[in-house]
Amino acid sequence: HRLLLDFTAGYRANRYQTTGLDNLRTSFVSADVFRVLNPKLSAFLGYRLSEDDADGTGRSVDQSLTTGLSRQILPKVRGSIRAGWTTRDARQAATNYSGFTTTVDLKWTPNTQFSLDLSADQGVKTAPRGGSLETRSGQLDTSYQVTRKLTASATLSVGSNRFLDLLGRTDRYVTSKAGLSYHAGKHVTLSTSVSQTENRSNLSVEADYRRRQASASVAYAW
Repeated sequence: HRLLLDFTAGYRANRYQTTGLDNLRTSFVSADVFRVLNPKLSAFLGYRLSEDDADGTGRSVDQSLTTGLSRQILPKVRGSIRAGWTTRDARQAATNYSGFTTTVDLKWTPNTQFSLDLSADQGVKTAPRGGSLETRSGQLDTSYQVTRKLTASATLSVGSNRFLDLLGRTDRYVTSKAGLSYHAGKHVTLSTSVSQTENRSNLSVEADYRRRQASASVAYAW
């Protein structure tokens, strides 16, 4: 059984012109050690260290230790399942955090026309307005090739954000989306979609909203 090492490091900076949103700088390193169980399946053990530096709420350091499976999880199901424990040390805030973390990313392709993608995530992150959020989310994506040129797709997303620095506040949201894409020629693809997002907060009326969007695009590739 072979052992493989995957190492990643990165830096990201988000700067906002909108009043009330904190500029955020994130740096991270992560490492996964994979053990090949058979030609189609691998197990892994991972560690991640990241630091968020927000203008309003200062620095926080996250660490997580996870394990899981990747590649072909089940017949015709590929992807990865990761679960473990995560902690946050909020250096300039009163709220630290420790809890279960999980990431699921699976794709089921029973035939050449239809595919279904399932993703789920639970963990902690920094909110755009500063402070820490315990997040839970799940998303289901489907795609069906109606004809050789026409493909239909649909997406359903649900999730919640619990504000760790605002005692008792939790926001929940649901997003639905449907779309069509048409390959008009060898290089041209026409796409259209409609979506709706509804957000509800148990404490902040200002955070309640319903947003509808429609889009159309033309893509040219060569």
